[in-house]
Amino acid sequence: MSVSQPVLAVTVFGRDYQFKVPQGQQTQLQQLADSLNEKLSVLHSQSPLSSRDQLLVLTTLNTLLELSQLQQQSAQAQHSISNLLQQISGQLKPA
Repeated sequence: MSVSQPVLAVTVFGRDYQFKVPQGQQTQLQQLADSLNEKLSVLHSQSPLSSRDQLLVLTTLNTLLELSQLQQQSAQAQHSISNLLQQISGQLKPA
């Protein structure tokens, strides 16, 4: 007997959507949908003549840019930590 995935209903920019989501991720996905709506509302207030599709694409691109920047920062931090660990390891080795 299979367990069906829960369905999450969200509204994004005035349209309702339903998605099957993995168990335990409903809250996080609802929060992401809320964040998306906030970003769309801000962008819509700045560009009221833009079409729905333009706003969705621009919001997606802006969000992906933020993600890319965070990934770069994370990679740089991991590199710095790796270098520090190597330096510490070198200091701890007996002479």
